[in-house]
Amino acid sequence: MSQLASDNFNRANESPLASPWATGLGGGLQIVSNQTQGVTAGSDNLSYYNGGIAWPSDQYSQAKLAGSFDLSNARAVVIRWNGTSGYLLSAGPTTTDSIIYKCVAGTFSALFTIPASTLTWATGDVVSLEGRGAILIARQNGRIIGSKEDFTFLDGFPGLYTQTAPAALNWDDWSAGDFGRTPGALLNQGDPVIIPGYSVE
Repeated sequence: MSQLASDNFNRANESPLASPWATGLGGGLQIVSNQTQGVTAGSDNLSYYNGGIAWPSDQYSQAKLAGSFDLSNARAVVIRWNGTSGYLLSAGPTTTDSIIYKCVAGTFSALFTIPASTLTWATGDVVSLEGRGAILIARQNGRIIGSKEDFTFLDGFPGLYTQTAPAALNWDDWSAGDFGRTPGALLNQGDPVIIPGYSVE
């Protein structure tokens, strides 16, 4: 993996996130007390990172869960965002499933569901979503927790999302990048091998 961008949000409050960030849905995200959270209550809030980077198709987006959990709302890391469309991995509280979503023109549909009964998130956990070709890979603290194949979006920008804007739903220490793929190689060292119904590294 090769990191191409990062943001620890350790600077003065700003709303919404300023360039090189851009707003993708709702009011976007803002900085409050060196963490980032949604701007607009009752709205989907999403910001993506441009930064003049030619983002590769194979990309990841990851960030650390901060603040606390809201039992009614979720937050997500984002990859391959274009306009109002892309992929997201939600990280919910103990009573809420985690889901790989496809968003098309602002409308969300679930691609893969990780039941809350089998997965628990905690403040400080790192949430990561990867796109490798048509394979979407979800990770918790580096461990694969699910994968799904989808061919809808193969390029775009990484970013972050929060549902509505309670102060509890914060993010910290975001980063994104690619996988340093060797030209012509089908697999590189460390690539996960995804078999339907199984995850093997």
